[in-house]
Amino acid sequence: MLMRSLFRKVRSIFLLHSGVKRDDSPPP
Repeated sequence: MLMRSLFRKVRSIFLLHSGVKRDDSPPP
């Protein structure tokens, strides 16, 4: 149960971070 919640949180953060980074500046 906890693992699933953590995974969901990580995925959300990763998606948000990736989106923000992509918007901020394209990858090399």
